[in-house]
Amino acid sequence: MKNAKGKPPAGRSGSSGKPRDSGQGGKRAAPSTLARAIQELQSALGELRVIEEQLRFQHDELMMARRDCQLQRSRYRQLLDFIPDACFVTDAAGRVREANPAAADALNVDRESIAGRPLAEFVVEDQRSEFLRRIAELRGRERIERWQVEFKPCGDRPSFRASVNVSVVREGKRAVGVQWLMRRSRGG
Repeated sequence: MKNAKGKPPAGRSGSSGKPRDSGQGGKRAAPSTLARAIQELQSALGELRVIEEQLRFQHDELMMARRDCQLQRSRYRQLLDFIPDACFVTDAAGRVREANPAAADALNVDRESIAGRPLAEFVVEDQRSEFLRRIAELRGRERIERWQVEFKPCGDRPSFRASVNVSVVREGKRAVGVQWLMRRSRGG
């Protein structure tokens, strides 16, 4: 259709009936620009799929490592529980992190309640300051030491003398913990 001047009506282009660009910001992308954008999006999508696959692989590896760590921890715990002598693991300052059943029994405490308590709390009072001094000196030592210590269990149990093997746990050069193996002295 044409108007009185022989031109198609506004908003139409010729006889096809398709809207015509009115010049008010409704420009259509050129086919080459649109094709390039689609190609870039497809390329980016391909890269994302590769990254997703790598992340899945890393996740699977981490899950296997976690299972291995849990299994090793379980074995460690079983071994610690099996040892008939009292064993403790403390931080570098002597606060108990772990204790086996023999250790809890020797000190007359529940195994769960000993965690976080200073091991010095179970040393007879007149030896406590010496015990703490020796713990502080341990940080610079490399070898296993053997000490004689008198422990005072909780409750009404009498104190007892024990031989204690002490070994520092290190991460690099930094002391992060102490392992303790306690054996009651004969006659104690």
